[in-house]
Amino acid sequence: MPNILPDLPNAYRQNLNRAVEILQDAGCSDVFLFGSLTHGNIHEGTDIDLAVRGCPAGQYFNILGKLFYELDYPVDLINLDKPDAFAHFLEDQGELVQIA
Repeated sequence: MPNILPDLPNAYRQNLNRAVEILQDAGCSDVFLFGSLTHGNIHEGTDIDLAVRGCPAGQYFNILGKLFYELDYPVDLINLDKPDAFAHFLEDQGELVQIA
């Protein structure tokens, strides 16, 4: 993961690295971070907000389950290949920070 978030606590950095590994191993081509971690608004219970492109069709819930099982923090996963209003909002507002 690029060092684009230098002030990120080590525990979150380790979880993000693991999340990227899981997503890339599953075949996802692009991984983005958004939300409170990108804005430095971290507090107890902060979740990890991720968005992906290029994941194999039909694998979303398997991948999400693995993230839930392997990570220490709650995770939200948005599939940008099946855009909805929220995905469009993230892209239009420039909220996505590419991490892989």
